[in-house]
Amino acid sequence: MAVDPAAAFVRDTRSPLARALGERGVVVKIVDDLGGQLDGIPLALRPLSTETRGGAVAAAIKYLTGPCGLSEAYLYDTSNGAAELDLETKIQLLAVALCEPAPPHAPVVASADELRGLIEANDAGQLFEVYADFLAERSPLSRAKSMAEVEAVVTALGKGMTSVSRLTSFDSTTLRSALYSLAVRHEMLTSSNSSPSSPSTALDATPT
Repeated sequence: MAVDPAAAFVRDTRSPLARALGERGVVVKIVDDLGGQLDGIPLALRPLSTETRGGAVAAAIKYLTGPCGLSEAYLYDTSNGAAELDLETKIQLLAVALCEPAPPHAPVVASADELRGLIEANDAGQLFEVYADFLAERSPLSRAKSMAEVEAVVTALGKGMTSVSRLTSFDSTTLRSALYSLAVRHEMLTSSNSSPSSPSTALDATPT
């Protein structure tokens, strides 16, 4: 029997953007040298969507004020409560970000509840530090503390000093900003080189 090309399992029903992003693959950070109970376990971290990151805090609050019975006033107005919320938010994010190192990078835990019951608070904190560093590596312009640091990133891209593997790990915001800066720089140099030299410049350039 012929296969119906319009069948749901044949037709790609994803949006054009979802298809384009899916074809680029997933950029992951291999987790190693953690030590502790996670030592030697193959793990990786993948970047999360804005929606997922935004929902982590809501999920953390729901868990802490629901099953745990904590009040929002305690979570927001006390140092101990803030620490509880911070840790649970990290657990919620890591539960989605943790994946297998090899494609298709399947999740390694089913839920935040499972992860919470498997690892200790110190291990969660250490894992989250790796995740935060991973995000910073993907957005070097956002963590720059001065224009000189921004210039260094753009110069490295312009001179081809950034490897292809490193380049593909950059997020789209960094690449757009760098491309714009390089385009402006190229236009300035082109305009400068094509402008007529002033008399004094021409005299200085004449061999003696």
